[in-house]
Amino acid sequence: MLSDTVFENLLLADVLTIMDVACFGGNNGEATVITTGGSTPYTYEWSNMQTGNTATGLTAGIYTITVTDLNGCESTDEVVIEEPTEIIAMASNIVNVNCFGGNNGAVTMTATGGIPPYNFVWLTGQNGTSITMLEAGIYSVTITDINLCDVNETVTITEPAQMDTTVTVSGITLTANITGTATFQWFNCGGSDIPQATGISYTPTANGAYAVRITSDGCTDESSCFEISTVGIQNNASTSSNLTVYPNPNNGRFYITADKAGDYNLMNGLGQLVQKIQLNHDNNFKTEVNEMAVGVYYLIGYEGNQTVHKKVVVTK
Repeated sequence: MLSDTVFENLLLADVLTIMDVACFGGNNGEATVITTGGSTPYTYEWSNMQTGNTATGLTAGIYTITVTDLNGCESTDEVVIEEPTEIIAMASNIVNVNCFGGNNGAVTMTATGGIPPYNFVWLTGQNGTSITMLEAGIYSVTITDINLCDVNETVTITEPAQMDTTVTVSGITLTANITGTATFQWFNCGGSDIPQATGISYTPTANGAYAVRITSDGCTDESSCFEISTVGIQNNASTSSNLTVYPNPNNGRFYITADKAGDYNLMNGLGQLVQKIQLNHDNNFKTEVNEMAVGVYYLIGYEGNQTVHKKVVVTK
C-alpha cells in the first residue's frame, strides 16, 4: 500500500538586522527577525511584549523573540542591543586670571566615551578644545560625538581679590593702606612719575593732584587721584588780621567775617573744594556755614592781591 508523506521544513527564527542604541541611555535600538521553515503565517512575541517581526524603541539590553507557526511549532532567538559608553567631559587644564580684572584665563577640555571624534562648542561662540583670553566667570561647553550625542559642562575661572588701592590723607601726607609686600610709585595725575617717591607714604612739596601705582604679587593697580591744595599753609602760622571764624572749634555751624570784600574757598583735608564763599557789602562781610562734618578744614581767601587763610576745626 502506497501513501503520500509530507515533510515540513524546520521552523527557524534568526535575528539578522540589529541597530544598537545611538547614545548612552537612549531608546532608539531596533531588531528584525527573519523566519524560515514551518507553516505560515507566523506570530511573533518579543520579551518586551512587542509583536511583529521588528521590535523598535529598544534600550540597551538582552531581548528574546519567540516565533510560532500555524501548527504551533516554536523557534526562539536572542539578541543583544548595545549602547556606547556615556560621554564624560573634563577640564584637563585650567588657568585662572592672575590679576583682578584681567583676561588671561584659559581652559582646555577633553572627553571620553560616546563615539569619537568630538565637536566642542563654547557658549562664548568659540570652537575647539581650548579657549583663551578669559575674564573671571563661568564658561559652558557642549561636546557632541559623531552620533550627535552631547553633554554639557561648565568651568569656573577665578581671579584674586581686588588690590587695596585706598589712600589715607593726613594733612598733606598721603599713605597707601595696602598690607603685605608691595612696591609703590607716586605720580602726578596729570603727568609723570615723581622721582624717588617710592615709599608707602608721600608728602607733596607743591599743590596738585597725586596718586600711587602699587605692584603686589605681580599685579599693578592705581589709586584715585587726591587733590592737595594746602601745601605751605599747615605750617604757616600767619593769618589775616581781618578774617575771623567763630566759634572755632565748632559743631559744624560757624560764622565767617571780614572787614573788607574777598573771595574764599573752604577746602577739606583732602584738598577738595567744599564751598565757595564771597564776602562783600551785600552780606555785610559776614556769612554762616552749616552742617559741616567732623574734620579739619582750611579757609583760603583772596583779598585784593593778598592771600589769606584760616584753619577751621569741626568737632561736634
